Amino acid sequence: MIQLMLVTLFFMGLTGCNSSGEKKVYKQELRACLPSDPVSMDPRTGVDSTSEGVLRMLYSGLVYIDKNDKTTLALAESYDVSEDFRVYTFHLKKTYWSDGSPLTARDFEESWKGMLFAKFTSFNSNLVHLIKNAKAAMLEKVPADAVGVKALDDLTLRIELEKPHTTFIDVLTNSIFYPVHSSIRKESPDFSNYIGCGPFKLKKYAFNNTIVVEKNPHYWDAEVVKLDSIKFYIIKDAVTALLMFKKGELDWLGSGYGAISLDATPELQKSGQLHTLPAAGTGWLAFNVKNLPFNNIHIRKAFGYAMNRKDIISNVLQNQYAPALGLIPKIQKKERWHPFMQDCDKALARQMFEQGLQELGFTRESFPTITLTYHDAEFMHKLMQAVQQQWSEILGVKIELARYDWATFLEHLHNRDFDVTMIGWRVQYDDPANILDLYKDFDSPNNSSNWENAEFRRDLELAFSSPQEKRWEYLEAAENIILTEMPIVPFFYFNTLYLKNDHVQDAFVSKLRIVDFRWASIQ
Repeated sequence: MIQLMLVTLFFMGLTGCNSSGEKKVYKQELRACLPSDPVSMDPRTGVDSTSEGVLRMLYSGLVYIDKNDKTTLALAESYDVSEDFRVYTFHLKKTYWSDGSPLTARDFEESWKGMLFAKFTSFNSNLVHLIKNAKAAMLEKVPADAVGVKALDDLTLRIELEKPHTTFIDVLTNSIFYPVHSSIRKESPDFSNYIGCGPFKLKKYAFNNTIVVEKNPHYWDAEVVKLDSIKFYIIKDAVTALLMFKKGELDWLGSGYGAISLDATPELQKSGQLHTLPAAGTGWLAFNVKNLPFNNIHIRKAFGYAMNRKDIISNVLQNQYAPALGLIPKIQKKERWHPFMQDCDKALARQMFEQGLQELGFTRESFPTITLTYHDAEFMHKLMQAVQQQWSEILGVKIELARYDWATFLEHLHNRDFDVTMIGWRVQYDDPANILDLYKDFDSPNNSSNWENAEFRRDLELAFSSPQEKRWEYLEAAENIILTEMPIVPFFYFNTLYLKNDHVQDAFVSKLRIVDFRWASIQ
């Protein structure tokens, strides 16, 4: 789910001439870092930005995002779509797992159906629920055979959806739809002999230390892969990672492979080292609307209006992000973007707060202490301290901070165990409806706010089945509903920030904040 962190890569070598004029060829080895161990090495559950940073190099899907930021065929050779956009039939290339064994349509079917049981948890399960009867099977209402994914033969995969979906081909770029080898589909997988199907294969994993991947000769497009290996060092401290980059020990820092220290960004920007790209992602604060006091709409609005995004982004985020006054990222709405609210409306915030107090029967003195839950990145702690100060000053409330490591934080989100929490969301696939879709269903694993609205759900479902211009009308209506009821408060729009050594060539950064090294090389 939640994906808000950054990137790190290491410089390994150069090609040049020695004193005798002979060309010197350096090893094609790239060293990188991760801010923590992956939450999971299964791409169906490791969908956070840190886990995906490794897993996208170890796996391939039916389609992927190419160097032009477009959805392109990968393991699929071609596909057909029914007129009503409910049945997609993929014809696969003849491809292989990293151990040389054949990869078939049955691997897709078994991998996807393997997610359809109650104990399986993934923040991207909402995407799998697009498949006919997938959600019903997870609830044990229908057998797995009734689920709309079937291998017709070794190289043909048919997918039937619950409802028409005009952009389902883009949905399939998400890592939850990667096929996983039968050895990983077991309840206790053997990671000492890890088998994938991506541009690289796993060579070594030392917990809390290093992950090493090497070129996969069985990858379907192996000839485009220039690097022999990538070594990921697990470096939790952003200051340490930046120091290593400055010493020439890291080639890349930012966007999934380690965090850039925000305090250093003004200097890095001034020196021209900092690369900044707009990204399809939004950060927001989510209220648990089933619990006091945020079951009251006026209390939620009071907290939402009592935020000065501009000040926080300037003072804490060093102006590296943009204030969000809507939910869908600007890069996706483009000229359609407009603000849904005013930033920091103190008078309205206090008015809403007084109304909420009356409706709930509280006084300012009896109003409960609010706990603000977030993960333990240093910049996030500073961010939440700033929010705490603003809410305390404008509304006169008591705010406690609850800071957790990444895995524990995700557990709190999954269990909906919080009052208010910070969520950063890089869209799951390139569709402006994706962020709104998180809140369409009450039981979605990503709907941590416990909010639901029938009219909102209807507008979104119409958007998914409508042509481009018409669907924007439904998206606008849905966004207006969620920001009027305010189970969540938009905070900032993402940028992708990274540092890159000049010797790293052809690494690709998509607008989804995905960094891809399959084309990269050391020059």
